[in-house]
Amino acid sequence: MSNLQFPGGSFGYECSQHSSGDLEKGSLERSLGRGCKTLVTRTTDHTPEVYDFLFDLSDNEECDLQNMQIGHIYSTNRNISATTATACLKDVNAVLKQAKRGLDFVTVTVPSDEEVSLSALRNSLIEIRDSATVPTGKPVVRTGLDISASLLTMQNQPGALEKLTKEVLGPLCEEKLCQTLTIATNAFTFPQSHHLYRWVKNWNSESGNSSRKIRTIATEVLRAHPRTPALLTAGYPHTVPHRPSGRPATSPGQEEEAGDGAVDKRSVGVREATHNIKKAVADLELALDRCIQTEKIFLSKAGESVREKVPITDVCLGHVLYKTLAQFQSPEEWQSILSNQIAPKLERGLNVLQNYDDSSEIRDWVVIYHPVAKYLQASFRHLLQQRALLQSLEVQELLCMTPISSAFCPDLSAPTTLHLPGTLAQFTAAWSGADCVTLSHSQVESTRWTSELSVKNTQDLYSRDDVAALYSRIRDLLPAANQP
Repeated sequence: MSNLQFPGGSFGYECSQHSSGDLEKGSLERSLGRGCKTLVTRTTDHTPEVYDFLFDLSDNEECDLQNMQIGHIYSTNRNISATTATACLKDVNAVLKQAKRGLDFVTVTVPSDEEVSLSALRNSLIEIRDSATVPTGKPVVRTGLDISASLLTMQNQPGALEKLTKEVLGPLCEEKLCQTLTIATNAFTFPQSHHLYRWVKNWNSESGNSSRKIRTIATEVLRAHPRTPALLTAGYPHTVPHRPSGRPATSPGQEEEAGDGAVDKRSVGVREATHNIKKAVADLELALDRCIQTEKIFLSKAGESVREKVPITDVCLGHVLYKTLAQFQSPEEWQSILSNQIAPKLERGLNVLQNYDDSSEIRDWVVIYHPVAKYLQASFRHLLQQRALLQSLEVQELLCMTPISSAFCPDLSAPTTLHLPGTLAQFTAAWSGADCVTLSHSQVESTRWTSELSVKNTQDLYSRDDVAALYSRIRDLLPAANQP
């Protein structure tokens, strides 16, 4: 069984449940090139695709699979059945078998939407362990539990965490079924995550050098909302949609006046990000207006026979989005709903109309409408991305002005969001004592961050109150996260 020593440093790449395979592969490849040797995946449709990509890289000698720590979070919820999660894990193991290796650890997500069942978790862990046991009867994978943000944010009642550790974690650790914990560690799970890290520290101290010791991986570090899949980010690839011609170019200027005539004292970076949001809003208004006007043409021509074939809401994105814009708080949330619900219905409806034999006008309308709807999707995504970048920049600037985290900030007068993942990763590793910190949608520079962290050696400088105060200020910068 692996000792789980996390080669190449204490930082790794974490695949998100709300992403595309192409985005994951791009970020992972850049991270591997920067010294990342730890990968944590989750149950998704594209997870096997990520492992196929990893195998191809190893086949081309672009990464060394034998010297990596690779783990998987076996997660089920109302959208992912146990059958789907098991099939995903089976596919992952099949790909790794080609590379003559297996997973180093698998953690099972503790359910947050139902009462925690010790026997159900035990059965899942035994099944996973036994499926990875070699013919000699020796387990080759460490099993454990995944403690998600949704679970921790619900464990805020007095005694709830004590009950979890006493009635679930403790017994499973005694049986050596829980040897690894993946813990959601961010501004929304503190102090619950802090309690778990202290519990693990005490458990390991009492275990001495025995095999009962627990390894911890801090996950969901960049979370920007306690419930939705929003992330703090270093940036987005290809964020700007192709804009219609004829729109005047504008610039943010060096100083802007606030509404009361006072000079805006915010940093140039924040002012520029705010300006970009204003431009994105203008682009979205134009795209929304074009889409709605185009849809009105369809609505005037669509008779009962057309409406019986296709629900109007499926092919009138502009009208629907106009009423629902406010419910989307992040690009990740929008992309998830778009990919899983909106886009499939839209494409299916347009395909039906494209093959509608009774009216050439309807077929011609589909040709015109398709790019208009695509542009609206891109414009809204761009606006949400610009808002996320502004929030991330404000968080980064806050971190660089805070004594307990400034040790990990670059010595720059104008920090950018490019520094945010590394700053938060090092800060999290320092206060939590986690064996590894994983980041999603980021270029993980494991070797450099680990070297900087070991040189500073600041773990003992952080009090619980200091960390709680900083996380509270971060939450204040994320207004959508504070809404009920």
